[in-house]
Amino acid sequence: MPGKRALFAAALHASGISRVVYAVRGAFIDEVRILAYHRVLPDWHEPSFPFDLELISASTEEFTWQMEHVRRHFNPIRFADLIAFQSGRGVLPSRPIIVTFDDGFDDNFHHAFPVLRRLGIPATFFLSTGYIGGNQTFWYDWLCHLCLMQHAAGKDFDFAGRVFPANGESRDRAFLDELFLHAKSLPDPILRGAIAASEQRYSAAFPAGGFAESRPLTWDQVRVMAGSGMEFGSHAVSHPVLTRTSNEQLEHEIRQSKQTIEEQTGQSIEVIAYPVGEHFAFDQRVMNAVRSAGYLLGVSYLSGSNRIGQFDSYAVRRLHVERYTTRAEFTSSLAFPDW
Repeated sequence: MPGKRALFAAALHASGISRVVYAVRGAFIDEVRILAYHRVLPDWHEPSFPFDLELISASTEEFTWQMEHVRRHFNPIRFADLIAFQSGRGVLPSRPIIVTFDDGFDDNFHHAFPVLRRLGIPATFFLSTGYIGGNQTFWYDWLCHLCLMQHAAGKDFDFAGRVFPANGESRDRAFLDELFLHAKSLPDPILRGAIAASEQRYSAAFPAGGFAESRPLTWDQVRVMAGSGMEFGSHAVSHPVLTRTSNEQLEHEIRQSKQTIEEQTGQSIEVIAYPVGEHFAFDQRVMNAVRSAGYLLGVSYLSGSNRIGQFDSYAVRRLHVERYTTRAEFTSSLAFPDW
């Protein structure tokens, strides 16, 4: 039976009240909503999908509906517009909204970008530059794949001193959350070493051309998107949990990624999205380093809206969109972003 929140969202959506709230809230509250996506795919078969389902934010059909809704009821902007406003060099439209994507999966180019371009919606893509242009997928998707393949063969998955048994629950989100929580708690060099050890233990290797189901963008694709008005930001080089890095690695991750994207796109990169982005993934040390590296905004994965003139520029909040987000939940989250 649906929970109270789902029922409330359904009632708002069915009655059209959400759209009224947009207008009323926009008249009294100066804020910017930021939507957070990862992947957009036309279809997938959940039981056999060999990578992390939780990275799929929407089907192409639902993403199209969401962006059409955004285009009708909000005014999409770039972070550059927000930065210009903050520095007194511009104005913001009513009901501003920013659409963002984390990581840099190539389905962003194939399935999300055409929708955005057709509707004239700028979006910001945060890139983990060490993967862009290569065949190897992001470490967390690879880790998920290794675990799922072991379990599909009826074998336990041994990772970094813990055994994740093949008990038929690999697709249970709580089970994968436990694996990822363990992985993200490790110092980054130990994490990378544990992944390499798992590859060796299970004789796993990337195919020569990579995986069609989990492939990074190419730099050519990035440049095409940049030429069509899309904005880019940093998501570090290797997508580490930045709080699990040394000072030296932290500096490399945030400075090198910035430099690489600027060289490849010609854009001035002033925004970074912290990899993982939860409370434990960025702290004062990280925020100080980001500020010193020349970033003007640091974007988290904490949920909520951002009141103009009141939000922390280095702890910007976003609204998550997931593959199971209903249209009612999407509209209600926009109506009540801090709920």
